[in-house]
Amino acid sequence: MDTQDDPTAPVPDPSTSVGEDTLRPMASLPSRSPPPIDPPPQRVSLPSLAEMRRSLLSLPVFQPRWQPWSPARVVATTLSFAAIVALLVMMTLRVTRHWVASSRPAVAAVPTETAAPVAASLPARPRADAALARENRSPVAGGLLTLPPAFHSEDGAYDLVIHFHGNTDLVEESFALAGVDAVVVIMNLGTGSGPYETRFGNPLSLPEVLDRVQTTMEKRGLAHASLRRLALSAWSAGYGAVLKVLEQPALAARVDAVLLLDGIHVGYQPGTHDLILERLAPFERFAREAVEGRRLFSITHTQIIPVGTYAGTRETTDALLRAVGVDRSPHHEPTEMPALHSIDGVMAKKLRIGLEAETLAERGGLTVRGYAGDRPEHHMAHLTHMAVTVLPDLVRWWTR
Repeated sequence: MDTQDDPTAPVPDPSTSVGEDTLRPMASLPSRSPPPIDPPPQRVSLPSLAEMRRSLLSLPVFQPRWQPWSPARVVATTLSFAAIVALLVMMTLRVTRHWVASSRPAVAAVPTETAAPVAASLPARPRADAALARENRSPVAGGLLTLPPAFHSEDGAYDLVIHFHGNTDLVEESFALAGVDAVVVIMNLGTGSGPYETRFGNPLSLPEVLDRVQTTMEKRGLAHASLRRLALSAWSAGYGAVLKVLEQPALAARVDAVLLLDGIHVGYQPGTHDLILERLAPFERFAREAVEGRRLFSITHTQIIPVGTYAGTRETTDALLRAVGVDRSPHHEPTEMPALHSIDGVMAKKLRIGLEAETLAERGGLTVRGYAGDRPEHHMAHLTHMAVTVLPDLVRWWTR
């Protein structure tokens, strides 16, 4: 019997049947509905920068609450600010000074009565001449170097006098008697001015002497030795060396003082008694600087008239004084006789005479002393009296 005809037969569930050929029931799949679709985003319009600025400025907090200052108020405020700054600066300075004073070492507060012992306990700096060998003479470039008792040098600087022509013992004692504080070199090169002119006409001669003196002082033990001032001294024919040095401007500039003892001469024009003033020119240039007070030029002379073709010291100094515009004056101050022991072996007692002053010319650093006498012993007296004539001028010049 067909099931369709049986009313009691179960009715097949369509949901469990896939098809007619299905042999077993299949689980039914739950029904799925499609997910909801979000609506598209709405487009938001932003305000412009100008609109935002107008909105911000419309707020009360951005509304200005001040009015422009008057010029008087600006000035008053500026002055008040400056006063406050000045007060702060002053207070800072006072605080700084107080801090510095309080931070100083305690030795600064040592009482006066104890300060001297503290200073005395500090080691003293040794003098440059502490180990200097002062005795004896040293040969230097054809001359002899000697140190007068008055010589001293705390820092190594020294003055130098080069003396041309004259008995070495007598000249050495004269520098000692006059108290000259300088190194002394005594040079005797021969008879007449020729050897002196020949030697020092060479521009290398004087620098050589200065270099030798420097080396000798270092070897003698003068620490930090250095030449300070230079003086040239000459008696009689020794003036030839001074003349040649002064003829050379570079060398003349190094000379601070010139001392001439009856030793300044120029020649005559051939066949006349007219002075060769060109030869006087180096002395004239130096004399002009002396008149201006920048150099020392000290001269002594006799009244001797030489036999020959050159002028004596009186005639030559007259021409020099006319050239620089300085006049002579009568002068009769007595000249003492220096007490020299070395003269005993140099000059006989009957030839030892004093100097008789007659004239004096002075201006600035120029001094010309004229003395009587026209004999050889008068000429010798200028050498034996140098300790009381030109050398005191040098001492005063270098200690002025």
